[in-house]
Amino acid sequence: MKIVLDATIMEAPKCGIVTSTIGLYRAALQLEPSMEVICIHRRSLQNQLPAGVKPDRMSSVLGRGIVRKYFHGDMSWREWAFKTALQKHLPTAVHFPHNGDVCRQWQGTPIITTLHDVLPLDIPGYFEHVAQSPEEKYRERTQRDLDLSDLVITVSDYSRRRIAAHFRLRSEPVVMPWASPLSPLSATEPPPPAPQHPFFLYVGGYDFRKGLEPLLRVFGVLHRQGAVVSKLHLTGARNYYSNRFREMVTEGVAAGYVEELGCVSDQDLRALYRTAKALVYPSRYEGFGLPPLEAMSLGCPVIAVRDTAIPEVCGDAVLYVNPDDERDFGAGLLALEKNAALCAELRSRGFQQARQFTWEKTAKKFLSAVRALVKGK
Repeated sequence: MKIVLDATIMEAPKCGIVTSTIGLYRAALQLEPSMEVICIHRRSLQNQLPAGVKPDRMSSVLGRGIVRKYFHGDMSWREWAFKTALQKHLPTAVHFPHNGDVCRQWQGTPIITTLHDVLPLDIPGYFEHVAQSPEEKYRERTQRDLDLSDLVITVSDYSRRRIAAHFRLRSEPVVMPWASPLSPLSATEPPPPAPQHPFFLYVGGYDFRKGLEPLLRVFGVLHRQGAVVSKLHLTGARNYYSNRFREMVTEGVAAGYVEELGCVSDQDLRALYRTAKALVYPSRYEGFGLPPLEAMSLGCPVIAVRDTAIPEVCGDAVLYVNPDDERDFGAGLLALEKNAALCAELRSRGFQQARQFTWEKTAKKFLSAVRALVKGK
């Protein structure tokens, strides 16, 4: 089996889609070492590929020249690159893992697409914030990607249902959940030293759908009242998506209860999960929700929202709050600030819940689906 993989997403800093794609192929190659995976990209990769995966960088300068000379300007770099790659490598299938952006099919090569979610159609006001991608164009582009795809993969039953509700499908999407990309907690690993100052942790970057404004508002009230002495550590890309949000972050930093860590390495993120009082993940719109799974796998209690795909990932192993109810949200934070027994119970439940998600399980499902696809062709 030989797969050509669109690796252009790996030209950017690490994100959930990148880590999940790397995790999937690492596990698939362990199960089937004879499989070949060739990653097509245009610029330098910012992420380390799994052992056995071969990068194939298609020169952007050469690509533009060839496109102009031989394809009369009607073919994008991606189309030229993947047409060339399919002719060069003769793969079993080609995989586009980043929510579509599928190239046209050539020579009958089966196309696999991972569509992680269709959240832009489910988030109120999404297209007001992303004016360059109006809803009609998003629908048209996604439907085109689905029409071109022979196998559609998604990451949760929630996303499967929403894809089916919004689009015309050639076949039912196959659900292949993520697993944690962080190294698992071993039985002999000693507990980490307590941090100098206790803290709650948020992981995921700044985005208006992530529920950060309610979190900062409630946390600020509790801090000013003296009810919470822990800090709030924020990780991820610093996208100050509104003036009000920027003001809230600035106020929290100045008052000493908010700390911005920015993007952190996997090693540092793992240490944060191991020492945090809890992960606070107030996002209401997730196709999967990787940070809660990472946290549970490392013994970090989780506060989350019972919406979209989060209950599939978290089960009954987390403390659910209503981010629209400041009293309820505050009560959740206070419970984990003060109740050591509850924290211990959530750690235990979290370990059990996280064990249901493994890359080996997902990779077996992936390999089986690809074999069935090729056989059907």
